[in-house]
Amino acid sequence: MVGADTCGFNDNINEESCNRWMQLPAFVSFDRNHNTYAALPQEPYRWESVANASRIVIAVRYSLLLPYWYTLFANSSMAGLPPVRALFYEFPDEPELFTVDRQWLVGSDTLATPVLTPGATTVDGVFAGSVMWPDWYTHAASHQRPHPGQLCSITASRAGYTIYETREGPYLLLTADTAFGTAYVDDGTSRTYKIEGNGEYTVLQKLEMITVPGVQKSTLVSLQGSPVKGWAYKEATEELVASNTSVNLNGQTTLVWK
Repeated sequence: MVGADTCGFNDNINEESCNRWMQLPAFVSFDRNHNTYAALPQEPYRWESVANASRIVIAVRYSLLLPYWYTLFANSSMAGLPPVRALFYEFPDEPELFTVDRQWLVGSDTLATPVLTPGATTVDGVFAGSVMWPDWYTHAASHQRPHPGQLCSITASRAGYTIYETREGPYLLLTADTAFGTAYVDDGTSRTYKIEGNGEYTVLQKLEMITVPGVQKSTLVSLQGSPVKGWAYKEATEELVASNTSVNLNGQTTLVWK
């Protein structure tokens, strides 16, 4: 597990620093706001700006990223792959990345670039590789050169009031063009360990929404060969969104747009 006590443990924290710090742990494996008795209280609700920022990133961490984190830790237990990685880990042929210590990757697909300078309104960062890095919040392409093998495909969950409710709810899929990826899903409680390479598990949740940024406007969208009624196209981000899909996740799914 990687991460420090959010907003610090010793000494006092100011509003701006706590605001930035509350946003950072959504993209590391350990997230806890905790401090010593001798310091001033630093709960997010003490500042309106910190509370608002916290609502956004907590939703990102515990709904949109929750299945992704779960998959990363499952892969770590089976193959030893670190859930949080330096950029050079995924792009070893770029020696200039060896000194990058203010950015990191969550898995192989999500790039985090925090604001670490007081009063800053912009931040400098590196977009590694010949890949597309869509903005997490707007899905606008930040950097794009053709190389589809590294594009991001993330399975997310519909948010609930607790992690249990979120896990029991439907899934959402965010995928960029010809991206590929995997998701590890289980019941979250069973301790019947198996040594064989393959097993069986029936996914009860449905795939409720599919988002595909960076595509041309379509006139026809079909799912499993049938027209999709609940779809929309966002001109600003060139983004296709298919809603209310109710896809069974226990078989192959094909979404076609043209």
